[in-house]
Amino acid sequence: MRSARRDGSMTFRGSACADVTITEKIVTAKHLEGYDGSGRFLDSAAEDAVPLAEKCMPVFEKSSPVAVSAMELFHYHQSPGAFTRLVPPWQRVETVSVTGGLHDGGIRVMRIRLGPFFLTWVAEHHNVDSGLGFRDVQLKGPFRRWDHQHLFKDHQNGALLVDRVDFLPPPGFPKPMAMMEKLFGFRHRRTCRDLERHAAHAHLRPDRVIFAGKPGRLADSLAAFLSVGGTEVYLLQPQRLTSGRERYVMRPFFGGEPCHPLDGADAVIHTGAPYEGEDANDYLAFLCRALPTLGNPPRLLLHLQGHRPDIERYTRDPVLEPGLAKPIADPGRDARQEWLEQLETCFERVVRLHFGDRVRAPFPALINLLLRLETFLFLAGGAKSPNFRWISGEDTLGAVLHVLCHDSLEGDIAAVAPQPSTRADLQEILVKRGLFSYTFNRMLKVLPWAKPGRPPGLDPALDGMMSLASTGYRFVSPNLAEAVADELGDPPSEN
Repeated sequence: MRSARRDGSMTFRGSACADVTITEKIVTAKHLEGYDGSGRFLDSAAEDAVPLAEKCMPVFEKSSPVAVSAMELFHYHQSPGAFTRLVPPWQRVETVSVTGGLHDGGIRVMRIRLGPFFLTWVAEHHNVDSGLGFRDVQLKGPFRRWDHQHLFKDHQNGALLVDRVDFLPPPGFPKPMAMMEKLFGFRHRRTCRDLERHAAHAHLRPDRVIFAGKPGRLADSLAAFLSVGGTEVYLLQPQRLTSGRERYVMRPFFGGEPCHPLDGADAVIHTGAPYEGEDANDYLAFLCRALPTLGNPPRLLLHLQGHRPDIERYTRDPVLEPGLAKPIADPGRDARQEWLEQLETCFERVVRLHFGDRVRAPFPALINLLLRLETFLFLAGGAKSPNFRWISGEDTLGAVLHVLCHDSLEGDIAAVAPQPSTRADLQEILVKRGLFSYTFNRMLKVLPWAKPGRPPGLDPALDGMMSLASTGYRFVSPNLAEAVADELGDPPSEN
């Protein structure tokens, strides 16, 4: 719903805590010497210099009340993981380099995918004022103009998060204002939720965690999520010496010089994946040697997905080898298991989080999950629509934070939603969103390169473990349909 104001602007009513205001202003980022960033010109000469076609472009503005201080909002945006957290799931954006951080003159270089093309987007920070806000100005990118003001204002019971963007899209850009509404609606919901979840653990959250093992998408997402809550995040990395031997160094997860934060860290999060180009057990041996020598070693070892060596090691060719229930023989399994058991003795507390199937964005990842379920069931001759255990991407992050902050949790925990779902339920949800994509991919599911494996959500061992729900965790998305909608960035239902 929208209502007109006397000044000609329009306010779009979104969620209960947010308004979107679109105002006609005469602005341009191409003439910053005569523009003060608020929609007004400092002198008439600067206004006259603006091409007529750019004089009536809209200014997009969205505001949301947040139950934290303006300074906390600023620190959220200042954290190294904030950019990753605020990229919506329907966009493919990656950071190429960051220079200067969130300071005047700081520059972020990004690659953004638009259709079949990758474009470079370069933005520079201006007017950085601690606790009050900052501006991002496009130096190079897909827009003809992009001047984004982040404003943090004191507000009753907290602060007001305001995003004001003066922009000029490229010619032919479809529905630019609808795009902005969707983009910043997602960003504000994500910011509010992140701050709310971290505030609930403010006095319990870890100060420093170390990721060990090759990072993947889950580790990247976790590092960003923990970072915006104020946790220092580091990564154990191999570094080849001139002698040819490997040694390991700690680096800030989002880039920086090697340091030595293992002593004094709160937890080690084990990704379970060995580093490429080295013995699969070398980093485990390194930790087993290093931890006993520390004066203040980390107390918690958190295994992601449980990391039992026999899980998900199934045949890769469903046409030639239909016996998917038989694990592949792994000669290094016993040695790895021994190192894992030795590593666990170095910690006071050990938790093995066994995730169900992760329901996560982007949309192709959801399609792939459905195809994995169908392929495995088709080749294994199982029931056509059995229950499978699942967990949303956001609840995956929340589960890790929950474990990090509750010292009473130990052992094996099934990180799954309270209620299982069926393949048919997932199929119905996804077909409504993308019939062609699903149908086209479905034709390829029994080809030799399908590589199905058993989906984690079909592991019967999950039913015998302590459930995440029984530990007091509050789910963001306990319902499958809500989880899919939330992961794809849809606004919450009004019902």
